[in-house]
Amino acid sequence: MASDKFFIFAVIVLTVLGFLVLVGTLIDLGLYIKWKSTIPYEPVGQSESMLFNEEPSSTMASSSSAQSDEQGVFATARPRDTFSAYSDYRNDFYYKYACCGACLLVFSFPYNLYKFWNTKSPQIKDADGRWITHPLAALDGIRVITVSWIIYIHTLTFQAYYTSNPLLFQDRQYKDWRFQITRNGSSTVDTFFLISGLLSSYILIPNSEKCKGICAKILFWLHYAVHRFLRIAPSWFVVTIAFTGLFPYITDGPLYPQNPAAEDDLAACRDHWWVTFLNNWIHTDKPCMLWTWYLSNDYQFSVVLVPIFAALLAIHWIAGILFAVALVVSAAAATFVITYQYEYGPSPIPLKSMAHLYSAAYARWGSYAVGMILGWWLYYRPIKGTGRPFWVRCVTSMVASAAAALLTLSCLFGLYGRLHTEVSPMSNLEASLYAALSRPIWSIGIAICIYLCAADWTPAVNALLTFAGFRVLARLTYCAYLIHPIIIIYYGFSRGEAAHMDNTFLFFTFLAVWLLSQLMATVISMCTEVPVIAMESTLRRKRSRQDADVAK
Repeated sequence: MASDKFFIFAVIVLTVLGFLVLVGTLIDLGLYIKWKSTIPYEPVGQSESMLFNEEPSSTMASSSSAQSDEQGVFATARPRDTFSAYSDYRNDFYYKYACCGACLLVFSFPYNLYKFWNTKSPQIKDADGRWITHPLAALDGIRVITVSWIIYIHTLTFQAYYTSNPLLFQDRQYKDWRFQITRNGSSTVDTFFLISGLLSSYILIPNSEKCKGICAKILFWLHYAVHRFLRIAPSWFVVTIAFTGLFPYITDGPLYPQNPAAEDDLAACRDHWWVTFLNNWIHTDKPCMLWTWYLSNDYQFSVVLVPIFAALLAIHWIAGILFAVALVVSAAAATFVITYQYEYGPSPIPLKSMAHLYSAAYARWGSYAVGMILGWWLYYRPIKGTGRPFWVRCVTSMVASAAAALLTLSCLFGLYGRLHTEVSPMSNLEASLYAALSRPIWSIGIAICIYLCAADWTPAVNALLTFAGFRVLARLTYCAYLIHPIIIIYYGFSRGEAAHMDNTFLFFTFLAVWLLSQLMATVISMCTEVPVIAMESTLRRKRSRQDADVAK
Protein backbone atom coordinates (compact mmCIF):
# COMPACT_ATOMS: atom_id res chain seq x y z
CA MET A 1 0.00 0.00 0.00
CA ALA A 2 2.75 2.43 0.94
CA SER A 3 4.49 1.90 -2.40
CA ASP A 4 1.33 2.08 -4.48
CA LYS A 5 1.50 5.42 -6.28
CA PHE A 6 -2.16 5.24 -7.26
CA PHE A 7 -3.19 4.80 -3.62
CA ILE A 8 -1.02 7.72 -2.54
CA PHE A 9 -2.35 9.94 -5.30
CA ALA A 10 -5.96 9.04 -4.46
CA VAL A 11 -5.40 9.85 -0.78
CA ILE A 12 -3.84 13.20 -1.67
CA VAL A 13 -6.64 14.17 -4.07
CA LEU A 14 -9.42 13.21 -1.67
CA THR A 15 -7.65 14.92 1.24
CA VAL A 16 -7.30 18.15 -0.70
CA LEU A 17 -10.93 17.96 -1.80
CA GLY A 18 -12.06 17.33 1.76
CA PHE A 19 -9.95 20.25 2.97
CA LEU A 20 -11.54 22.57 0.40
CA VAL A 21 -15.02 21.49 1.46
CA LEU A 22 -14.18 21.95 5.15
CA VAL A 23 -12.63 25.39 4.67
CA GLY A 24 -15.43 26.52 2.36
CA THR A 25 -18.02 25.39 4.91
CA LEU A 26 -16.24 27.20 7.77
CA ILE A 27 -15.92 30.42 5.75
CA ASP A 28 -19.59 30.22 4.83
CA LEU A 29 -20.51 29.64 8.47
CA GLY A 30 -18.46 32.64 9.57
CA LEU A 31 -19.99 34.78 6.85
CA TYR A 32 -23.47 33.69 7.89
CA ILE A 33 -22.80 34.58 11.53
CA LYS A 34 -21.46 37.98 10.48
CA TRP A 35 -24.48 38.62 8.26
CA LYS A 36 -26.89 37.54 10.98
CA SER A 37 -25.28 39.92 13.47
CA THR A 38 -26.03 42.88 11.18
CA ILE A 39 -29.80 42.27 11.30
CA PRO A 40 -31.52 44.51 13.87
CA TYR A 41 -33.09 42.73 16.81
CA GLU A 42 -36.75 41.77 16.47
CA PRO A 43 -39.08 39.97 18.86
CA VAL A 44 -38.75 36.22 18.71
CA GLY A 45 -42.17 35.81 17.14
CA GLN A 46 -41.18 38.03 14.22
CA SER A 47 -37.56 37.06 13.71
CA GLU A 48 -37.85 33.35 13.39
CA SER A 49 -35.71 32.10 10.56
CA MET A 50 -37.49 31.59 7.29
CA LEU A 51 -34.57 29.57 6.02
CA PHE A 52 -36.52 26.37 5.66
CA ASN A 53 -39.72 28.01 4.45
CA GLU A 54 -38.20 29.71 1.44
CA GLU A 55 -39.31 28.43 -1.95
CA PRO A 56 -36.55 29.24 -4.42
CA SER A 57 -37.38 29.30 -8.09
CA SER A 58 -35.27 27.81 -10.83
CA THR A 59 -35.05 27.83 -14.58
CA MET A 60 -34.20 24.97 -16.86
CA ALA A 61 -31.16 25.74 -18.95
CA SER A 62 -30.26 22.15 -19.83
CA SER A 63 -29.98 18.70 -18.31
CA SER A 64 -26.48 19.55 -17.18
CA SER A 65 -26.80 23.23 -16.14
CA ALA A 66 -26.85 24.63 -12.62
CA GLN A 67 -30.02 26.06 -11.20
CA SER A 68 -30.47 29.82 -11.08
CA ASP A 69 -29.99 31.72 -7.82
CA GLU A 70 -32.97 32.04 -5.57
CA GLN A 71 -35.12 35.13 -6.10
CA GLY A 72 -37.16 35.28 -2.93
CA VAL A 73 -38.83 38.66 -2.29
CA PHE A 74 -40.44 39.65 0.98
CA ALA A 75 -42.66 42.62 1.62
CA THR A 76 -40.82 43.87 4.70
CA ALA A 77 -39.13 47.15 5.52
CA ARG A 78 -35.81 45.54 6.31
CA PRO A 79 -34.09 42.27 5.32
CA ARG A 80 -35.53 39.17 6.91
CA ASP A 81 -33.44 36.22 8.05
CA THR A 82 -34.06 34.28 4.86
CA PHE A 83 -32.01 32.13 2.57
CA SER A 84 -32.67 34.55 -0.26
CA ALA A 85 -31.42 37.56 1.71
CA TYR A 86 -28.32 35.71 2.88
CA SER A 87 -27.68 34.49 -0.65
CA ASP A 88 -27.67 38.10 -1.90
CA TYR A 89 -25.29 39.12 0.90
CA ARG A 90 -23.07 36.14 0.15
CA ASN A 91 -22.95 36.89 -3.55
CA ASP A 92 -22.02 40.53 -2.92
CA PHE A 93 -19.18 39.39 -0.69
CA TYR A 94 -18.06 36.90 -3.30
CA TYR A 95 -17.95 39.48 -6.09
CA LYS A 96 -16.38 42.19 -3.93
CA TYR A 97 -13.60 40.02 -2.50
CA ALA A 98 -12.60 37.76 -5.37
CA CYS A 99 -9.80 36.21 -3.35
CA CYS A 100 -8.97 32.59 -2.59
CA GLY A 101 -10.99 32.66 0.62
CA ALA A 102 -14.06 33.98 -1.15
CA CYS A 103 -13.64 31.49 -3.99
CA LEU A 104 -13.69 28.64 -1.48
CA LEU A 105 -17.29 29.52 -0.71
CA VAL A 106 -18.36 27.44 -3.69
CA PHE A 107 -17.27 24.33 -1.73
CA SER A 108 -19.60 25.06 1.18
CA PHE A 109 -21.37 21.74 1.64
CA PRO A 110 -24.48 22.86 3.61
CA TYR A 111 -25.12 25.83 1.29
CA ASN A 112 -24.80 23.69 -1.83
CA LEU A 113 -26.93 20.97 -0.31
CA TYR A 114 -29.71 23.35 0.69
CA LYS A 115 -29.85 24.94 -2.76
CA PHE A 116 -29.75 21.53 -4.36
CA TRP A 117 -32.58 20.01 -2.34
CA ASN A 118 -34.83 23.04 -2.60
CA THR A 119 -35.06 23.35 -6.36
CA LYS A 120 -38.51 23.39 -7.89
CA SER A 121 -39.80 22.36 -11.27
CA PRO A 122 -38.79 24.85 -13.98
CA GLN A 123 -41.37 27.32 -15.21
CA ILE A 124 -41.74 29.60 -18.22
CA LYS A 125 -44.21 32.25 -19.30
CA ASP A 126 -46.88 31.34 -21.80
CA ALA A 127 -48.27 33.59 -24.53
CA ASP A 128 -50.53 35.31 -21.99
CA GLY A 129 -47.65 36.05 -19.62
CA ARG A 130 -48.65 33.43 -17.05
CA TRP A 131 -46.11 31.18 -15.36
CA ILE A 132 -46.57 27.54 -16.36
CA THR A 133 -44.57 24.36 -15.91
CA HIS A 134 -41.86 23.99 -18.54
CA PRO A 135 -43.02 21.74 -21.41
CA LEU A 136 -39.94 19.57 -20.98
CA ALA A 137 -40.33 19.08 -17.22
CA ALA A 138 -41.37 15.48 -17.92
CA LEU A 139 -37.73 14.74 -18.75
CA ASP A 140 -37.03 14.69 -15.01
CA GLY A 141 -39.23 11.66 -14.51
CA ILE A 142 -37.87 9.93 -17.60
CA ARG A 143 -34.29 10.40 -16.41
CA VAL A 144 -34.99 9.06 -12.93
CA ILE A 145 -36.90 6.03 -14.20
CA THR A 146 -34.23 5.31 -16.80
CA VAL A 147 -31.26 5.48 -14.44
CA SER A 148 -33.17 3.31 -11.93
CA TRP A 149 -33.76 0.81 -14.72
CA ILE A 150 -30.04 0.82 -15.52
CA ILE A 151 -29.14 0.27 -11.87
CA TYR A 152 -31.51 -2.71 -11.74
CA ILE A 153 -29.99 -4.24 -14.88
CA HIS A 154 -26.45 -3.76 -13.60
CA THR A 155 -27.42 -5.19 -10.22
CA LEU A 156 -28.50 -8.37 -11.98
CA THR A 157 -25.60 -8.64 -14.42
CA PHE A 158 -22.83 -7.70 -11.99
CA GLN A 159 -24.16 -9.77 -9.07
CA ALA A 160 -24.38 -12.85 -11.29
CA TYR A 161 -20.59 -13.19 -10.94
CA TYR A 162 -20.89 -13.59 -7.16
CA THR A 163 -23.81 -16.05 -6.97
CA SER A 164 -23.95 -19.83 -6.83
CA ASN A 165 -26.68 -20.41 -9.42
CA PRO A 166 -26.35 -17.89 -12.28
CA LEU A 167 -27.10 -20.37 -15.08
CA LEU A 168 -30.10 -21.89 -13.32
CA PHE A 169 -31.50 -18.46 -12.55
CA GLN A 170 -30.97 -17.36 -16.14
CA ASP A 171 -32.73 -20.44 -17.52
CA ARG A 172 -35.76 -19.82 -15.32
CA GLN A 173 -35.91 -16.12 -16.08
CA TYR A 174 -35.79 -16.61 -19.84
CA LYS A 175 -39.21 -18.28 -19.58
CA ASP A 176 -40.67 -15.27 -17.75
CA TRP A 177 -41.96 -12.54 -20.04
CA ARG A 178 -41.07 -9.90 -17.44
CA PHE A 179 -37.40 -10.77 -17.81
CA GLN A 180 -37.49 -9.24 -21.29
CA ILE A 181 -37.49 -5.81 -19.63
CA THR A 182 -34.06 -6.64 -18.23
CA ARG A 183 -32.67 -8.71 -21.10
CA ASN A 184 -33.47 -6.04 -23.68
CA GLY A 185 -32.70 -3.15 -21.36
CA SER A 186 -29.80 -1.79 -23.40
CA SER A 187 -32.33 0.56 -24.95
CA THR A 188 -32.25 2.56 -21.72
CA VAL A 189 -28.96 4.12 -22.77
CA ASP A 190 -30.52 5.21 -26.05
CA THR A 191 -33.11 7.09 -23.98
CA PHE A 192 -30.33 9.14 -22.41
CA PHE A 193 -28.79 9.81 -25.82
CA LEU A 194 -32.19 10.96 -27.05
CA ILE A 195 -32.64 13.35 -24.10
CA SER A 196 -29.13 14.75 -24.49
CA GLY A 197 -29.63 15.40 -28.19
CA LEU A 198 -33.04 16.95 -27.52
CA LEU A 199 -31.78 19.41 -24.90
CA SER A 200 -28.64 20.30 -26.84
CA SER A 201 -30.69 21.12 -29.92
CA TYR A 202 -33.52 22.84 -28.04
CA ILE A 203 -31.24 25.12 -26.02
CA LEU A 204 -27.98 25.62 -27.89
CA ILE A 205 -29.05 26.11 -31.48
CA PRO A 206 -31.30 29.15 -30.76
CA ASN A 207 -28.49 30.67 -28.66
CA SER A 208 -25.92 30.06 -31.37
CA GLU A 209 -28.11 31.88 -33.89
CA LYS A 210 -27.82 35.02 -31.77
CA CYS A 211 -24.07 35.07 -32.46
CA LYS A 212 -23.29 37.25 -35.45
CA GLY A 213 -20.43 36.17 -37.65
CA ILE A 214 -18.47 32.96 -38.04
CA CYS A 215 -15.90 33.84 -35.37
CA ALA A 216 -18.61 34.51 -32.80
CA LYS A 217 -20.27 31.19 -33.57
CA ILE A 218 -16.97 29.31 -33.32
CA LEU A 219 -16.25 30.93 -29.96
CA PHE A 220 -19.75 30.00 -28.79
CA TRP A 221 -19.26 26.33 -29.58
CA LEU A 222 -15.75 26.30 -28.12
CA HIS A 223 -17.14 27.78 -24.93
CA TYR A 224 -19.82 25.10 -24.89
CA ALA A 225 -17.20 22.36 -25.34
CA VAL A 226 -15.31 23.71 -22.33
CA HIS A 227 -18.55 23.99 -20.36
CA ARG A 228 -19.45 20.37 -21.08
CA PHE A 229 -15.96 19.27 -20.10
CA LEU A 230 -16.14 21.16 -16.81
CA ARG A 231 -19.60 19.74 -16.21
CA ILE A 232 -18.56 16.12 -16.70
CA ALA A 233 -14.86 15.87 -15.86
CA PRO A 234 -14.58 16.71 -12.10
CA SER A 235 -16.94 14.01 -10.85
CA TRP A 236 -15.66 11.52 -13.39
CA PHE A 237 -12.01 12.12 -12.47
CA VAL A 238 -12.61 11.98 -8.72
CA VAL A 239 -14.55 8.71 -8.97
CA THR A 240 -11.92 7.21 -11.28
CA ILE A 241 -9.06 8.23 -8.98
CA ALA A 242 -10.82 6.87 -5.90
CA PHE A 243 -11.76 3.62 -7.66
CA THR A 244 -8.26 3.09 -9.05
CA GLY A 245 -6.35 3.95 -5.89
CA LEU A 246 -8.58 2.89 -3.00
CA PHE A 247 -10.73 0.00 -4.21
CA PRO A 248 -7.98 -2.66 -3.86
CA TYR A 249 -7.72 -1.88 -0.14
CA ILE A 250 -11.25 -1.20 1.07
CA THR A 251 -12.40 -4.76 1.74
CA ASP A 252 -11.32 -8.38 1.91
CA GLY A 253 -12.91 -11.81 1.89
CA PRO A 254 -13.06 -15.19 0.17
CA LEU A 255 -14.66 -13.72 -2.96
CA TYR A 256 -12.21 -10.83 -3.11
CA PRO A 257 -9.44 -11.21 -5.72
CA GLN A 258 -6.01 -12.12 -4.37
CA ASN A 259 -4.53 -9.37 -6.51
CA PRO A 260 -7.30 -6.76 -6.93
CA ALA A 261 -5.10 -4.38 -8.91
CA ALA A 262 -4.78 -7.03 -11.63
CA GLU A 263 -8.54 -7.22 -12.19
CA ASP A 264 -9.63 -6.04 -15.63
CA ASP A 265 -11.23 -2.74 -14.62
CA LEU A 266 -8.52 -1.70 -12.16
CA ALA A 267 -5.69 -2.82 -14.42
CA ALA A 268 -7.21 -0.91 -17.32
CA CYS A 269 -7.56 2.25 -15.23
CA ARG A 270 -3.96 2.01 -14.09
CA ASP A 271 -2.57 1.25 -17.55
CA HIS A 272 -4.46 3.76 -19.70
CA TRP A 273 -6.42 6.17 -17.51
CA TRP A 274 -5.53 8.95 -19.96
CA VAL A 275 -8.08 7.81 -22.58
CA THR A 276 -11.00 8.87 -20.39
CA PHE A 277 -12.92 10.83 -23.02
CA LEU A 278 -11.89 8.49 -25.84
CA ASN A 279 -12.49 5.08 -24.27
CA ASN A 280 -15.10 4.30 -26.92
CA TRP A 281 -12.39 4.51 -29.60
CA ILE A 282 -9.13 3.56 -27.85
CA HIS A 283 -8.56 0.40 -25.76
CA THR A 284 -12.18 -0.62 -26.19
CA ASP A 285 -11.25 -4.22 -25.37
CA LYS A 286 -10.00 -3.21 -21.90
CA PRO A 287 -11.84 -0.05 -20.86
CA CYS A 288 -11.37 1.73 -17.56
CA MET A 289 -14.68 1.62 -15.68
CA LEU A 290 -16.57 -0.20 -18.40
CA TRP A 291 -19.81 1.73 -17.91
CA THR A 292 -18.27 5.15 -18.72
CA TRP A 293 -18.35 4.48 -22.46
CA TYR A 294 -21.69 6.28 -22.49
CA LEU A 295 -20.15 9.49 -21.14
CA SER A 296 -17.49 9.52 -23.85
CA ASN A 297 -20.09 9.12 -26.57
CA ASP A 298 -22.34 11.77 -25.10
CA TYR A 299 -19.54 14.33 -24.88
CA GLN A 300 -18.35 13.64 -28.41
CA PHE A 301 -21.87 13.91 -29.82
CA SER A 302 -22.47 17.18 -27.97
CA VAL A 303 -19.33 18.95 -29.18
CA VAL A 304 -19.23 17.53 -32.72
CA LEU A 305 -22.68 16.59 -34.01
CA VAL A 306 -24.69 19.48 -32.57
CA PRO A 307 -22.47 22.25 -34.07
CA ILE A 308 -22.62 20.55 -37.47
CA PHE A 309 -26.39 20.21 -37.18
CA ALA A 310 -26.68 23.89 -36.23
CA ALA A 311 -24.46 25.00 -39.11
CA LEU A 312 -26.51 23.06 -41.64
CA LEU A 313 -29.77 24.39 -40.20
CA ALA A 314 -28.40 27.90 -40.65
CA ILE A 315 -27.97 27.15 -44.36
CA HIS A 316 -31.41 25.56 -44.70
CA TRP A 317 -33.50 23.53 -42.32
CA ILE A 318 -33.78 20.71 -44.86
CA ALA A 319 -29.98 20.33 -44.88
CA GLY A 320 -29.91 19.94 -41.10
CA ILE A 321 -32.74 17.40 -41.07
CA LEU A 322 -31.10 15.39 -43.85
CA PHE A 323 -27.88 15.30 -41.81
CA ALA A 324 -29.73 13.99 -38.77
CA VAL A 325 -31.60 11.40 -40.84
CA ALA A 326 -28.28 10.31 -42.36
CA LEU A 327 -26.95 9.73 -38.84
CA VAL A 328 -29.94 7.53 -38.00
CA VAL A 329 -29.60 5.51 -41.22
CA SER A 330 -25.82 5.14 -40.89
CA ALA A 331 -26.10 3.93 -37.29
CA ALA A 332 -28.68 1.33 -38.29
CA ALA A 333 -26.57 0.24 -41.27
CA ALA A 334 -23.42 -0.09 -39.15
CA THR A 335 -25.31 -2.14 -36.57
CA PHE A 336 -26.69 -4.42 -39.27
CA VAL A 337 -23.32 -5.03 -40.93
CA ILE A 338 -21.42 -5.68 -37.70
CA THR A 339 -24.14 -7.87 -36.21
CA TYR A 340 -24.32 -9.90 -39.42
CA GLN A 341 -20.54 -10.23 -39.73
CA TYR A 342 -19.88 -11.33 -36.14
CA GLU A 343 -23.24 -13.12 -35.68
CA TYR A 344 -24.02 -11.29 -32.45
CA GLY A 345 -27.72 -12.12 -32.59
CA PRO A 346 -30.79 -9.88 -32.33
CA SER A 347 -29.86 -8.50 -28.90
CA PRO A 348 -26.05 -8.33 -28.75
CA ILE A 349 -24.57 -9.12 -25.33
CA PRO A 350 -22.69 -6.00 -24.15
CA LEU A 351 -19.44 -7.70 -23.08
CA LYS A 352 -19.27 -9.77 -26.25
CA SER A 353 -19.90 -6.87 -28.63
CA MET A 354 -18.40 -4.02 -26.59
CA ALA A 355 -15.43 -3.25 -28.81
CA HIS A 356 -17.18 -3.42 -32.19
CA LEU A 357 -20.77 -2.45 -31.53
CA TYR A 358 -22.14 -1.79 -28.07
CA SER A 359 -19.99 1.23 -27.17
CA ALA A 360 -19.16 2.38 -30.70
CA ALA A 361 -20.17 5.94 -31.53
CA TYR A 362 -21.25 5.02 -35.05
CA ALA A 363 -23.81 2.58 -33.61
CA ARG A 364 -25.21 5.04 -31.06
CA TRP A 365 -25.46 8.42 -32.72
CA GLY A 366 -28.76 7.51 -34.35
CA SER A 367 -30.65 7.94 -31.06
CA TYR A 368 -28.86 11.23 -30.46
CA ALA A 369 -29.89 12.42 -33.92
CA VAL A 370 -33.55 11.60 -33.20
CA GLY A 371 -33.24 13.81 -30.12
CA MET A 372 -31.74 16.65 -32.15
CA ILE A 373 -34.63 16.54 -34.60
CA LEU A 374 -37.16 16.55 -31.75
CA GLY A 375 -35.45 19.48 -30.04
CA TRP A 376 -35.43 21.48 -33.25
CA TRP A 377 -39.08 20.67 -33.88
CA LEU A 378 -40.21 21.63 -30.38
CA TYR A 379 -38.45 24.98 -30.53
CA TYR A 380 -39.09 26.07 -34.11
CA ARG A 381 -42.47 24.42 -34.56
CA PRO A 382 -44.36 25.46 -31.40
CA ILE A 383 -47.17 23.16 -30.35
CA LYS A 384 -50.53 24.55 -31.46
CA GLY A 385 -52.83 21.84 -30.23
CA THR A 386 -54.57 23.92 -27.57
CA GLY A 387 -56.74 25.69 -30.12
CA ARG A 388 -57.99 22.53 -31.77
CA PRO A 389 -61.31 20.86 -30.95
CA PHE A 390 -61.30 18.57 -27.95
CA TRP A 391 -62.15 15.47 -29.97
CA VAL A 392 -59.25 16.14 -32.34
CA ARG A 393 -56.82 16.30 -29.45
CA CYS A 394 -58.26 13.13 -27.93
CA VAL A 395 -58.00 11.17 -31.17
CA THR A 396 -54.50 12.48 -31.87
CA SER A 397 -53.40 11.64 -28.34
CA MET A 398 -54.78 8.10 -28.47
CA VAL A 399 -53.31 7.34 -31.88
CA ALA A 400 -49.90 8.77 -30.96
CA SER A 401 -49.89 7.01 -27.59
CA ALA A 402 -50.76 3.71 -29.24
CA ALA A 403 -47.95 4.22 -31.76
CA ALA A 404 -45.44 5.02 -29.00
CA ALA A 405 -46.52 1.97 -27.00
CA LEU A 406 -46.33 -0.29 -30.05
CA LEU A 407 -42.84 0.91 -30.99
CA THR A 408 -41.32 0.69 -27.51
CA LEU A 409 -43.01 -2.55 -26.40
CA SER A 410 -42.02 -4.29 -29.62
CA CYS A 411 -38.39 -3.57 -28.77
CA LEU A 412 -38.78 -4.86 -25.21
CA PHE A 413 -40.84 -7.98 -25.84
CA GLY A 414 -40.17 -8.72 -29.49
CA LEU A 415 -37.75 -11.54 -28.65
CA TYR A 416 -39.93 -13.30 -26.11
CA GLY A 417 -39.95 -17.02 -26.76
CA ARG A 418 -36.84 -17.03 -28.91
CA LEU A 419 -34.39 -16.89 -26.00
CA HIS A 420 -35.56 -20.23 -24.57
CA THR A 421 -36.29 -21.89 -27.95
CA GLU A 422 -40.08 -22.03 -27.59
CA VAL A 423 -40.06 -20.18 -30.89
CA SER A 424 -37.60 -21.02 -33.64
CA PRO A 425 -34.53 -18.77 -33.45
CA MET A 426 -33.97 -16.02 -35.97
CA SER A 427 -31.66 -16.45 -38.89
CA ASN A 428 -28.54 -14.31 -38.95
CA LEU A 429 -30.20 -11.96 -41.44
CA GLU A 430 -33.35 -11.58 -39.34
CA ALA A 431 -31.34 -11.07 -36.16
CA SER A 432 -29.20 -8.41 -37.82
CA LEU A 433 -32.27 -6.55 -39.07
CA TYR A 434 -33.84 -6.66 -35.61
CA ALA A 435 -30.67 -5.34 -33.96
CA ALA A 436 -30.33 -2.58 -36.56
CA LEU A 437 -33.91 -1.34 -36.31
CA SER A 438 -34.61 -1.76 -32.59
CA ARG A 439 -32.66 1.29 -31.42
CA PRO A 440 -34.13 3.87 -33.83
CA ILE A 441 -37.61 2.41 -33.30
CA TRP A 442 -37.21 2.68 -29.53
CA SER A 443 -35.92 6.25 -29.84
CA ILE A 444 -38.83 7.29 -32.05
CA GLY A 445 -41.30 5.77 -29.56
CA ILE A 446 -39.75 7.69 -26.64
CA ALA A 447 -39.65 10.86 -28.76
CA ILE A 448 -43.40 10.57 -29.39
CA CYS A 449 -43.97 10.15 -25.66
CA ILE A 450 -41.92 13.27 -24.88
CA TYR A 451 -43.76 15.27 -27.52
CA LEU A 452 -47.14 14.23 -26.13
CA CYS A 453 -46.05 15.29 -22.64
CA ALA A 454 -44.70 18.61 -23.93
CA ALA A 455 -48.04 19.23 -25.65
CA ASP A 456 -49.87 18.05 -22.50
CA TRP A 457 -51.96 15.72 -24.65
CA THR A 458 -51.41 12.90 -22.12
CA PRO A 459 -52.11 14.70 -18.83
CA ALA A 460 -51.98 11.55 -16.69
CA VAL A 461 -48.56 10.53 -17.98
CA ASN A 462 -47.32 14.11 -17.85
CA ALA A 463 -48.48 14.50 -14.25
CA LEU A 464 -46.60 11.33 -13.30
CA LEU A 465 -43.36 12.32 -15.01
CA THR A 466 -43.44 15.89 -13.66
CA PHE A 467 -43.90 14.71 -10.06
CA ALA A 468 -42.02 17.14 -7.81
CA GLY A 469 -40.03 14.34 -6.19
CA PHE A 470 -38.29 13.62 -9.48
CA ARG A 471 -36.75 17.09 -9.69
CA VAL A 472 -33.90 16.56 -7.23
CA LEU A 473 -33.31 12.93 -8.18
CA ALA A 474 -33.06 13.93 -11.84
CA ARG A 475 -30.09 16.13 -10.99
CA LEU A 476 -28.34 13.16 -9.39
CA THR A 477 -28.62 10.82 -12.37
CA TYR A 478 -25.11 11.58 -13.68
CA CYS A 479 -23.28 10.89 -10.42
CA ALA A 480 -25.58 7.96 -9.60
CA TYR A 481 -24.70 6.44 -12.98
CA LEU A 482 -21.00 6.91 -12.21
CA ILE A 483 -20.94 5.38 -8.74
CA HIS A 484 -23.53 2.59 -8.70
CA PRO A 485 -21.43 -0.13 -10.44
CA ILE A 486 -18.67 0.37 -7.87
CA ILE A 487 -21.18 -0.18 -5.06
CA ILE A 488 -22.43 -3.37 -6.73
CA ILE A 489 -18.89 -4.70 -7.25
CA TYR A 490 -17.92 -3.86 -3.67
CA TYR A 491 -20.96 -5.68 -2.30
CA GLY A 492 -20.21 -8.75 -4.40
CA PHE A 493 -16.53 -8.89 -3.41
CA SER A 494 -17.12 -8.28 0.30
CA ARG A 495 -19.56 -11.15 0.90
CA GLY A 496 -18.39 -14.16 2.87
CA GLU A 497 -19.96 -16.65 0.47
CA ALA A 498 -21.70 -16.78 -2.87
CA ALA A 499 -25.36 -15.80 -2.64
CA HIS A 500 -28.28 -17.77 -4.04
CA MET A 501 -29.83 -15.66 -6.78
CA ASP A 502 -33.60 -15.29 -6.86
CA ASN A 503 -36.03 -12.45 -7.50
CA THR A 504 -36.35 -11.54 -3.81
CA PHE A 505 -32.59 -11.30 -3.36
CA LEU A 506 -32.30 -9.29 -6.55
CA PHE A 507 -35.06 -6.86 -5.59
CA PHE A 508 -33.72 -6.02 -2.14
CA THR A 509 -30.17 -5.78 -3.43
CA PHE A 510 -31.39 -3.33 -6.04
CA LEU A 511 -33.15 -1.21 -3.40
CA ALA A 512 -29.99 -1.06 -1.29
CA VAL A 513 -27.79 -0.21 -4.26
CA TRP A 514 -30.24 2.42 -5.48
CA LEU A 515 -30.40 4.15 -2.10
CA LEU A 516 -26.63 4.09 -1.55
CA SER A 517 -26.11 5.36 -5.09
CA GLN A 518 -28.34 8.37 -4.44
CA LEU A 519 -26.60 9.15 -1.14
CA MET A 520 -23.11 8.87 -2.57
CA ALA A 521 -24.15 10.74 -5.71
CA THR A 522 -25.32 13.60 -3.49
CA VAL A 523 -21.94 13.80 -1.74
CA ILE A 524 -19.99 13.59 -4.99
CA SER A 525 -22.16 16.19 -6.67
CA MET A 526 -21.92 18.63 -3.75
CA CYS A 527 -18.12 18.32 -3.60
CA THR A 528 -17.26 18.35 -7.31
CA GLU A 529 -20.06 19.07 -9.73
CA VAL A 530 -21.85 21.93 -7.97
CA PRO A 531 -18.69 23.90 -6.99
CA VAL A 532 -17.30 23.83 -10.53
CA ILE A 533 -20.62 24.92 -12.01
CA ALA A 534 -20.83 27.71 -9.41
CA MET A 535 -17.33 28.93 -10.28
CA GLU A 536 -18.12 28.90 -13.98
CA SER A 537 -21.37 30.78 -13.38
CA THR A 538 -19.58 33.36 -11.24
CA LEU A 539 -16.91 33.98 -13.85
CA ARG A 540 -19.58 34.43 -16.49
CA ARG A 541 -21.48 36.92 -14.34
CA LYS A 542 -18.35 38.87 -13.47
CA ARG A 543 -17.53 39.13 -17.14
CA SER A 544 -21.05 40.36 -17.87
CA ARG A 545 -20.72 42.99 -15.16
CA GLN A 546 -17.37 44.12 -16.53
CA ASP A 547 -18.81 44.36 -20.04
CA ALA A 548 -21.71 46.39 -18.68
CA ASP A 549 -19.33 48.75 -16.87
CA VAL A 550 -17.27 49.20 -20.03
CA ALA A 551 -20.45 49.93 -22.01
CA LYS A 552 -21.34 52.66 -19.54
